[in-house]
Amino acid sequence: MGEDKGLLEVNGEKMVKQVLEKLMSIGPQIKIITSNKAYKNQGFQLLPDVVPNKGPMGGLLTALIDSPNSNVFIIGCDMPLIPKEAYLHLIRSHQEDRITVASIGGIPNPLFSIYPKSLESNVASLIADEKLKMIDFIRDNKHEVIPMENLAGFDIEHFRNFNSREDLK
Repeated sequence: MGEDKGLLEVNGEKMVKQVLEKLMSIGPQIKIITSNKAYKNQGFQLLPDVVPNKGPMGGLLTALIDSPNSNVFIIGCDMPLIPKEAYLHLIRSHQEDRITVASIGGIPNPLFSIYPKSLESNVASLIADEKLKMIDFIRDNKHEVIPMENLAGFDIEHFRNFNSREDLK
């Protein structure tokens, strides 16, 4: 897209703001993994990637290193329409010893998932080996896939990623 997706607007509001508002209502400790200072005015601590330029795996490693908790909830800023109930459903479904990943249409979404902090060294090793595909990481570790289609009022449109300007129309 050539610009930071989270700062673009969907339905008149920045995508990142829509995601953050839902997270705040749930109450976890929220941090934004980015080095883009434009996110500073969102009111949350910004964490640059510990290992830059490694994509979502780098962001996951940063979150795992920083977190004092036993798990981290990862949500992409380009999915602003996901309802709060879906976040809660994923959290309620989580078991401590595994990755809990939401799926939409049978496709797991690594950026709508909960990861145990105990996997921090695994992530660091994969990054060192340039193995950066999150879906491979999930498949190689104990995980549970939670279908979002089971939610009352499910609408596939709520789970779309906005990856291009065309998607914003």
